[in-house]
Amino acid sequence: MTPSGTISVVIRVRNEGPALRKVLCALEAQDVKPLEIVVVDNASTDDSRVAALQHSAKIVEMPQGEFTYGRALNVGIQQARGEFICILS
Repeated sequence: MTPSGTISVVIRVRNEGPALRKVLCALEAQDVKPLEIVVVDNASTDDSRVAALQHSAKIVEMPQGEFTYGRALNVGIQQARGEFICILS
């Protein structure tokens, strides 16, 4: 069976470098690959951005003072191009 539609994955992070790497590796191992991965970064000071870039994710910056969980998701979804959205946190 061939899946139809495209999937964008939206991940919101703040200083989650090790966990983000695990998630991104797991996404790469999936049979159905996402069209894109959008990482909404809430002013991380660790290597979260480096991890996202190493896995070709699109990074959307969100200043710490503007962050709320809902807003981060809305910003990520607005940047996504897929027909379907998979939200991870």
